[in-house]
Amino acid sequence: MATVAVGTRGASRWERIRGGLTRSEWITVGLMAAVVLGLTALGCFLLFAIVVPNHFQLGDTGVFGVGLGITAYTPRSTTPRAS
Repeated sequence: MATVAVGTRGASRWERIRGGLTRSEWITVGLMAAVVLGLTALGCFLLFAIVVPNHFQLGDTGVFGVGLGITAYTPRSTTPRAS
């Protein structure tokens, strides 16, 4: 694995970030980001085009809709709360 050496002295933050990965590593990062965005778009499409119009039920009384689907994208705290 060959990396491009960029001196930290006088180099901007962006130059250090760009020099930290090789071309093939940047391609891999780009492909991973594209997969994440693609799966997110697919999930949103499935939620709004298939799940919501069909009014699917979740359990006996729960409705699976936009509100429940959006909670998958909301951040949740992982730090324990003090009692």
